[in-house]
Amino acid sequence: MCLKLMNKIICCAGIEFMGLKQISLKSYYILAAIMTFITQNSYAQNLGKSVNYNNSWEIGFSGGVSKYLESANPHANAVYKRFNYWNADYNGNFSLFLIKNISPTFWAEIEWVNTKLSGSWNPANGYPVPPNISDADLPIFKTGINQWHLIHGINLNQLIAPAIATNKWHTFIMGGVGMTLVKGLASNDLFSDKFELLFLYGGGIEYKINTKIRVRIETAINKIRTDRLDGFHTVDNNSFSISRINESYQYSSIGMSYRLGKAESMYRKIRNSKFKSVSRKNKR
Repeated sequence: MCLKLMNKIICCAGIEFMGLKQISLKSYYILAAIMTFITQNSYAQNLGKSVNYNNSWEIGFSGGVSKYLESANPHANAVYKRFNYWNADYNGNFSLFLIKNISPTFWAEIEWVNTKLSGSWNPANGYPVPPNISDADLPIFKTGINQWHLIHGINLNQLIAPAIATNKWHTFIMGGVGMTLVKGLASNDLFSDKFELLFLYGGGIEYKINTKIRVRIETAINKIRTDRLDGFHTVDNNSFSISRINESYQYSSIGMSYRLGKAESMYRKIRNSKFKSVSRKNKR
């Protein structure tokens, strides 16, 4: 029942965001709270059943590449619904993260990501050159990204086929919300630094080297409620008011994590607890 409810919530949230409706900040926090409740509820239901349960913490880092994707205009009368003016570059990214393993199927993660987005105007894209810019001096953009987000992840192997799932490797999907500090780095960017709301989703594969160290490859799409990722604002048709544009970028990375503390299965914890209880009775 919990899994059906979670699927419905994720699908509804994804459709609403991809439809680019105006979603309030409060809605994102409510969604994150619901996902947290579902994972905790799932853990409580399986507390006495799982023999591989590992309520542990992990710290880790990752590195990879990032790339600007596109802008999306939610207005019904927009000439271009989805557009990309740029030949976007690949730039390096770096992240640090902290993971809380809630159950064999679910985990929560707090991550900080630092990267840069850049590109040059693509004259072959068919879009008109911005005002006051000549064809001989086409614009470029450079944007710095400092991002903090909360992710909930799902181990697909454990979710779909727990009876045959191995603890050596697994595929996963993830989704979350967070805040991005967008910083203009190009000389033509006149906008001040500002925190913006983001929603992200993605997936990957993870491999356990030993009981302490894991490596993973992942990719994520980051949709940000801003028109500043490329340093240019889009205006409404026949007016000078700024449209509510949503822009996105993608990052892909290879990471490594280290598990803190001593791993111990729930079966062993229950067994040790019972043994201690019996020992105390015998002493009496």
